[in-house]
Amino acid sequence: MPAVSGLRTRIGGDGPVVAESDAMGWRLIVRGHVDSSGVDRDDLHQALRDLALRDRDLAHDAFGVVCNCAAAWEDEYTEEHGMDALTLDDWMERIKYGGVTWVNDAGELETSV
Repeated sequence: MPAVSGLRTRIGGDGPVVAESDAMGWRLIVRGHVDSSGVDRDDLHQALRDLALRDRDLAHDAFGVVCNCAAAWEDEYTEEHGMDALTLDDWMERIKYGGVTWVNDAGELETSV
């Protein structure tokens, strides 16, 4: 989710989980209130994953948002393989056990613990 001068990006519409970014950084809005904010987009991706792990009711919404955040491994993987390639249950399992996940040169997911 790159910040571009004068451009504001909003992912999640008016849903319960929304990611906003602008030239100043990003904000994660949960049920209409700022849950967290920062500058590094990787921190936004991690905040969405943490939200999903701590609030199962919001996990599906957090999953939908992170799958549309540029530079998130979830976005990169589903762009290459389609939205059905990564299910909510598979995602929850992967983030539950931690480690770092990335998309390798062959387009497959890899994780290091």
